[in-house]
Formats: sequence, structure tokens, C-alpha cells
Amino acid sequence: MPGDAKVPPARLVRLVEGVRARVGSLHRKMVPPQVAMIDLISGSMVTQALYAAAKLGIADVLKDGPLRAKDIADRVHAHPDAVNRLMRALASQGVFRVDGQGRYSLTALGRTLRSDAEVPMGSMAMMVGSPEHWEHWGHLLDSVRDGGDAVSKVRGMDVWAYFEQNRSYAEVFNTAMTSMSAFAKAPVLAAYDFSGFRKIVDGRDPAAVAGLRPSRRVATPTS
Repeated sequence: MPGDAKVPPARLVRLVEGVRARVGSLHRKMVPPQVAMIDLISGSMVTQALYAAAKLGIADVLKDGPLRAKDIADRVHAHPDAVNRLMRALASQGVFRVDGQGRYSLTALGRTLRSDAEVPMGSMAMMVGSPEHWEHWGHLLDSVRDGGDAVSKVRGMDVWAYFEQNRSYAEVFNTAMTSMSAFAKAPVLAAYDFSGFRKIVDGRDPAAVAGLRPSRRVATPTS
């Protein structure tokens, strides 16, 4: 699990993040600002493409090797030409790779969408790309104008009450949050100083905290 992996020193992480930010800034400055802005505006389209790929389970279909779009479409029960367009779009983003014979395969980026990935990101794609999530974000302008809660405005209840009434959406959210927690766990445990606490309560993985901080009592809350 990611929590067991060796975490780079914080100074190295900050250095890499600084370089990454500067490279991103340079990338935007290499084109006219209108082009850079189009990239930002078009981000929603990439999100929806990732949502479609995750929902169809395309990464799992490709785990055994390259396939043509028609073969992928047959396995996920979708339209061949539409699947080919989707695959080409995501190949342009580095999620898939296409060879000279028109066969698609997974890149390192695409492998994170597999359901058996170490930290599966398909659940995050399905949450962020879900119709419910998009409907909520579609009211951002209203929230900025009046300071209100978009979910309450759309659903007539807060998000937690909405989860209670819509268990399928809640399951998508919970699975996505579990993946994000697994990904973030090791860096947080490595970077944060727990020495000031005699007892630590962790809702998901107290064993990980106890392993890094054996002198601390770690408990899981009961509902």
C-alpha cells in the first residue's frame, strides 16, 4: 500500500513541486495567453472523457494488452467509432497510447484508472465527472453572488442529508475519498509531528499511525 512506501524528504518534495510549478508556468508562457486560457477552459472536457473511460471500465479491459477501438467497444458494450474518438482524445492527454496498428494500451497515467491499481483513481474520475457533482458546480456563480451553499440550493438539503437519500452517489463519493486518503496517508504521517499527543484517534487506518508513532496510543472511533 502507498502508506508503506518510503516517502521522500520534505525538502526534496518542495523542490520538485517548485520545479513542477515553474515548468507549468513556462508551458503556459510558450503560447499566446488565449491558447493557455483555452486549455484551462477545456479542462472540463478532459474530466468528462476520464469519467466516461472510468465508467466504462476501459482501463480494466486493457490490462492484458493492447486492443483496437472496436475490440474495446465490444467488451464495454459501446459504439466503436465513439470509443475510438474517446481513446484518441485521452491518448492526446497521455492516458492511453496508440500504436501504428491502431491498438490502444495503458500508460503509467492510464494504469491509475484500473480498479486493481495500488491507489485507484477511477473512483475519483467517476465522482468528479458524475452528473450530480457537475450539477452542484454548475451553481458556483450563484454561490459566489449570494454566499449560499450550492448543494442546499439545488437539493433543498445539505450534502450529508443528500448522501443519506442517494446511497449510490454516496458510495461513489466514499470510494473516491478512500482512494485519496490512501494516497495522502504516507506523506501526512511522515511530515506531521505527532509528539505532542498522547492519544490519536484515526477513523480509517490507526495501524499506520501506530506503526510510525509506536509510543502513541491510537484508537478508532465507534459510531
